Amino acid sequence: MAGLSLFAITFMWSCHANSRHVGNVGAGDSIANPTFLPVTAFLQEQVKKLEVLPVDPALFNTHNGKRDSGSIKTASIREMTAPFLAAGFGDPASQPLYKESTFTDSSHHRLVYSYEALGDSTALNKVDVYVDPGTNDIRQVYMQYITYTPDSSIRKQLIWETDRNFTLITSVDRHEYTADMRKQKVVWAKNP
Repeated sequence: MAGLSLFAITFMWSCHANSRHVGNVGAGDSIANPTFLPVTAFLQEQVKKLEVLPVDPALFNTHNGKRDSGSIKTASIREMTAPFLAAGFGDPASQPLYKESTFTDSSHHRLVYSYEALGDSTALNKVDVYVDPGTNDIRQVYMQYITYTPDSSIRKQLIWETDRNFTLITSVDRHEYTADMRKQKVVWAKNP
């Protein structure tokens, strides 16, 4: 069934060492009820791996142009990623809230599974999952979480590099300008 815009995906998700593997991914096939990638479960497994590291990961923090660095405890990592871990993305109940599109990014040699919220139905409004087509492993996850207050919006963007690092960018926008910006990068691999 070549030429169809959806990729078929069969999941063989496990909670042991290779939790980043997403199963069989094939181009050009269609399935009646596509199953979303279990992104929340993947991130939870990644955080669990951080809990058993012999040393604390490094934290590089930039807040309104000022830079600082140090180490970070796992409890703080869980706090930083809580909105994304609690989102339940990939659970069957969340699927009707999103539109899925899939494409091949040949310049970076990866498959991209992109999910966008339908309207304002959920604060987690965008998820992109980058999969290695040769190994079917998740290489990277991008998630965007937006909440609104009467006078501002808070945008949190998570960029997770599998088994290497993640970056959390938080911006507070008021009346069409950015009032506050923080970028936090947590690194635990030797070559981030």
